Amino acid sequence: MKDSALTPPQNPVDIDDAIAWTKKWQRENSDHAKAFLIPIQDLLGCMTEMGLTITKDASGKYVSSDPDADLRAYIGIDEKQLTTGFGEKLVIVGTVKNGTIHSDIVKGGDYPTEKATIIGSGAFDITKPCPNNCDELSPLFHK
Repeated sequence: MKDSALTPPQNPVDIDDAIAWTKKWQRENSDHAKAFLIPIQDLLGCMTEMGLTITKDASGKYVSSDPDADLRAYIGIDEKQLTTGFGEKLVIVGTVKNGTIHSDIVKGGDYPTEKATIIGSGAFDITKPCPNNCDELSPLFHK
């Protein structure tokens, strides 16, 4: 279903490539999480710390107040959860363009403070790993 108000993605992936990539990861790393369900509130929290606003332009497409804005995702493991299931974590942080790099907006980080304000630590724990939270009907889920 197409919606003319949606902004076209900048980095679309062919579904056949996505299937091949996820199959390779899941087959070679069967004792690790397959995917992460990412809470929108965490993404919005990152965007808030980045000082971003999302609005509709004159054509009805959603746009960011900063077209250079990016998020970064770190992969981690909570050893306390390894005995009860998957301990993989996906930690999302906002970034700000700092010269030629994107600096993480995190407590103790070196980023331009006039461009971002930290509300908490700056790191958001995305803790809904698959297989506990999977869509087993997706072509990207491989058994």
